[in-house]
Amino acid sequence: FALQQILQRDDAPATTKALRALTNGIRARDANAKQTCQAWARSSPRLAELFHAYSAPGGRDADAKTAACFRTLATMLPLLPKQDAVHCWALAAKTWGLVRALRSSRHKDSRRAALEALEK
Repeated sequence: FALQQILQRDDAPATTKALRALTNGIRARDANAKQTCQAWARSSPRLAELFHAYSAPGGRDADAKTAACFRTLATMLPLLPKQDAVHCWALAAKTWGLVRALRSSRHKDSRRAALEALEK
């Protein structure tokens, strides 16, 4: 998928744009976005590309990329088999600094996206 190729690069603005388009498409019930998510979940049930995108350097765009990763995680978790979803959530909570994101007053989008992921 083009999405997976984008997520493998260390390009925070492109990553943020691709993830926003995907999650906005899912929220709008776009058939193409749903197919992309389902195909991605089948081919990579542990969402390795998303974890790579999160850990890649972000520079000044890091906060927006972080928020986009949290939103995508919340969108993707319901599509995964339960065991993989639990693994992904536990790994994200541990490695993505979930507590730090929730406490952050500096970037409200990251905090809101982390809360949305928790609610899923």
